Amino acid sequence: MILPEQFFGKTDLKGRPLKSISMVSMDIRKRLSEALMFEVNPEEFHPRPLPVFEEIDGIQRRVYRHFVSGKYFEQLSEQVQKIAPEGIALSLIFYLDETTLNTTRSRTSSPFLMFIANATGKSFKPILLGYAPLKMPYSDEVLHELLIRQGCMFVQHREWIIDAVKRQAILYFIEGTIRPLYDYENTGVMIKVGRGAAQIQYRAFIHTAGFQNDTKQGDQLLGTCHNSKYCKCRICMEINITRFSTANVEV
Repeated sequence: MILPEQFFGKTDLKGRPLKSISMVSMDIRKRLSEALMFEVNPEEFHPRPLPVFEEIDGIQRRVYRHFVSGKYFEQLSEQVQKIAPEGIALSLIFYLDETTLNTTRSRTSSPFLMFIANATGKSFKPILLGYAPLKMPYSDEVLHELLIRQGCMFVQHREWIIDAVKRQAILYFIEGTIRPLYDYENTGVMIKVGRGAAQIQYRAFIHTAGFQNDTKQGDQLLGTCHNSKYCKCRICMEINITRFSTANVEV
């Protein structure tokens, strides 16, 4: 991704072409297929909803232990059944956050991870997809100079543009990494879970179930507001995402 020409121009302060914003991503289709075959135990992969009921205070109540025990997965599965009775909803969760790479905290990175929500136990593990851009190719001071050169004289306007470009770069990275899976939401794709005699094949319709992060970028990609009190929990569909819910407790 390159800096927007309408804001920063075509060259840097020394007349050289502007540097691109660097980002590294892997083929999500390959990473997903490898994880399903080599990292997921077929016994810990759940193609259908797995509701859990327990007796609490003498009353049978529904509890939520993992994604496949929730109502959101039930809704996804019902939608898939209408398209293809033999199909399953393969739900993915994505995670993006900044992390340090050394003890002095002088080097940081932003790994972009994927989790297969249908998996439970040890099979529910992070799958690395790449590294999102954390830094711009130029310092904020240089970016301000480039904007001033283009006629943007108000500091608040310049700060807003720089912040917006940083957010857009991460969104561009996330969307570009996930894009190869878009078609499979409506058409489905054959997947293999496990290896050898235990291997099982499914026709999977792939859905993004949610993002595990606290950034605007992840929520904007899902089309939700990160602080909205109307955004429902991705498991129970009964409480809002801003409320805390302890695992294994009725909500």
